[in-house]
Amino acid sequence: MRKLHSFSVILALTLFSANAYADDFAFGGSYFNSGNNLTINGTAYYNTDSGWIDSSGYHGGGNQNYASGTFGGVQYNNYFSFDLSNLTGTLTSASFEVFTYGVSVTGIYDIYATSLTPAEVNSGNGFTSTAFFNDLTSGAEIGSVSLVQFEPSQYVTFDLNAAGLTWLAANEGDKIVMGGD
Repeated sequence: MRKLHSFSVILALTLFSANAYADDFAFGGSYFNSGNNLTINGTAYYNTDSGWIDSSGYHGGGNQNYASGTFGGVQYNNYFSFDLSNLTGTLTSASFEVFTYGVSVTGIYDIYATSLTPAEVNSGNGFTSTAFFNDLTSGAEIGSVSLVQFEPSQYVTFDLNAAGLTWLAANEGDKIVMGGD
């Protein structure tokens, strides 16, 4: 009887541990995609870099995968860099188009304005900065899109809100980083 009880406890702990680290992510299996873009007033600005930073602030150098969510109990936020050097004039519309790759669960993906520069989060460099991880989602939410579990790999497009237009206008002529989770 004691062996059966011990086995039940071990089985319950194993099942609990497996569920505690269920993966919940968007853009799984991604890599740098030069087709991801911001379209501002009808002009496309293609991303120049992408990557992720985990909750400990770690980013592995050379990794342009932009997966976001939870993997093995660790949270990942992602980022996309853009060069807006040629952006001038009044902004009337903006949208973000991104390739989905793998989506593990249906949910909302949000993007945020950041104060980061592409040089700070250059995916070619390895670094550890919890400040960078936090900055990827602490600015104004500038847009969101609903992603569907096991949705075939495709581009999804969503409009930036008024806060997004204001942020882009404030960064006219600069290089920017959008964060997401």
